[in-house]
Amino acid sequence: KSARAKHDARMERVRQRRLSDYTVEEANRQRERCYIWYARLGQPDKKKMQRLVANLPPSCDITVQEIDFLPWVAGNYACDVKQMTALITNDDLTKLVEKQEEEAKRRAALEADSDSD
Repeated sequence: KSARAKHDARMERVRQRRLSDYTVEEANRQRERCYIWYARLGQPDKKKMQRLVANLPPSCDITVQEIDFLPWVAGNYACDVKQMTALITNDDLTKLVEKQEEEAKRRAALEADSDSD
């Protein structure tokens, strides 16, 4: 794995661990609220969103830590809209996680096959 892939995998594990402190319903509510702010702020990258949220008043009901709940694409330059839509519309996160793990395994198998050619 590349350094970037290892970092992204580690950050996903951290994000999942943080989410495990919440029920599925609570996590989805927080994600949805964060996603609304992501759109309101002009869809910034993660670092810019952290700076912008840090300057918001407490009445906005969002914290810098909650930004990690969003599904950021590799490099944290954008939020994965397709995954976010699935998270908002699908209450069963375990099915989504299982599907993502299956897709990752399939991609890894395809990469291994292409490397052997």
